[in-house]
Amino acid sequence: MKSLSVLLVVLALLSGCADMFYQPERIKKWPDLGLRIAVVVVHDSVEPGEEKRHFLIRAVRPDTPAQSAGVRPGDILQALDGKTIHHISDALEIMRSKRNKDNVVLTVTRGEETLVLTVDLATAVLRSSI
Repeated sequence: MKSLSVLLVVLALLSGCADMFYQPERIKKWPDLGLRIAVVVVHDSVEPGEEKRHFLIRAVRPDTPAQSAGVRPGDILQALDGKTIHHISDALEIMRSKRNKDNVVLTVTRGEETLVLTVDLATAVLRSSI
């Protein structure tokens, strides 16, 4: 009987530890622009053997901050807040620093044009994964 009591105490303590470490409300969330992006690797015509990554906007979900700002499928994402995007992790790092009250400035190439679009994140859904 004594060992059962000890076991119950240990289980109670462990359950408290699990609650302490698992706190879903503390998981970092960031505003979702509403974009689906494909990474397209192309060979650099200036530097043979080198490759460039292009971040092609495949889709813009309806009723999202990106759609409201005028982002379109086919645009190529160049920069966020003036910082050139070399890897998808660059974009994630910038977006993880944002809150719903913020704006983010997207630099995109559309055809031969470079556009700078300000996206208001006030209506963005928060997410914690890509």
